[in-house]
Amino acid sequence: MKKIICLVGPSGAGKTAICEWLLKNNNLFAKVKTATTRSPRPNETENAYYFLSKENFEKKINMGKFLEFSEYAGEFYGTPTSSVDDIITSQKVAIVPIDIRGAKAYKDFYKDDVSVVFVYRDKKTIIEAIVERDIPSSEKSKRILQLDKEFENISLCDRCVINNRSLADAGKQINEIVSA
Repeated sequence: MKKIICLVGPSGAGKTAICEWLLKNNNLFAKVKTATTRSPRPNETENAYYFLSKENFEKKINMGKFLEFSEYAGEFYGTPTSSVDDIITSQKVAIVPIDIRGAKAYKDFYKDDVSVVFVYRDKKTIIEAIVERDIPSSEKSKRILQLDKEFENISLCDRCVINNRSLADAGKQINEIVSA
């Protein structure tokens, strides 16, 4: 049985939606809480992230407290190793929507306990999802332009989940991966 599921794929493929559906409909899963230096968005609670100052984040990096971390748009994002270990200790399956670089770090650290799952959705549906997002137009363009590169990551994943039908169907596919 897998202890960690990393959901990777293009922006708009439904990684977060699948994760949220599993958390709501299956008590086997627990979402990995990650850290960031960005400010909370409107209606975003402390439960979404550990919100840290850049100074505190860098201190934790130097102490080796992060499994993986990256910088995006001038802000740090990362996974405290304790966040994953606490879930595993609780006998739940850790699930995290993450980029391929982060998924590789999970795989390097936790080895066979991790399944890196590519969330596949057709390009037309992905583009529609990106266009509907409440983000700046420049960010939408960037995400759409990165689609082909993101699709190349499928070859780096252990499994693939098709997200063209329903969240329940995608959730069923994830459950099958966990128990395999």
